[in-house]
Amino acid sequence: MTSEACRLAFAQNDDRVKAVNSCIPEPCGCEAYTASDMSPGTVASEETLHFLVYTPEGRMENGYLNPALVMQSQTNGLSVLRGAASDSEFEVTAEELLPRWQTRGRSLDGVMIFPASAVRYKDEVRFCGVYDTAMERKPHHADIMMVGFEGLSNSQAKKRLKSLVDAIGTNFEDMDTFRDGRLGHLGTVA
Repeated sequence: MTSEACRLAFAQNDDRVKAVNSCIPEPCGCEAYTASDMSPGTVASEETLHFLVYTPEGRMENGYLNPALVMQSQTNGLSVLRGAASDSEFEVTAEELLPRWQTRGRSLDGVMIFPASAVRYKDEVRFCGVYDTAMERKPHHADIMMVGFEGLSNSQAKKRLKSLVDAIGTNFEDMDTFRDGRLGHLGTVA
């Protein structure tokens, strides 16, 4: 159980969630370690997380995320920014996402906001790990990685994704109001 084993798992390019989940016997054991020397530290349960959402199709009519947006939580990790992220970290993230979104006629709608504690447990059992995965231009980057989904049928896996969507909730801010509108220009790029 070492930070080196976790850092090697975080460095995987394919099926990173499986690598992280299997490198330490304890579920979500790598939460105790940082993935990078650029990190401000591990992710605390009371920390606020931000997930950037595109439009159209990003959110359902009921305000919840489209489950397709959280599928990465089972493969390479669902990217989020921590509450202490600077405006420039949101700008860098948008710059990375927008070219891919724009080829599909999508633009940045806003941000889902939720505490890390909301996704860590379901019915008092570990559900997702929330890992510090700091990057050079995004030191407050984190990844949500689901545990216990290996070997599930497609319908069971979809139920787990729906449970993650429910845990994230409906606390949404559009780019014109998020952070007092300082990042509103990111939502106008189409």
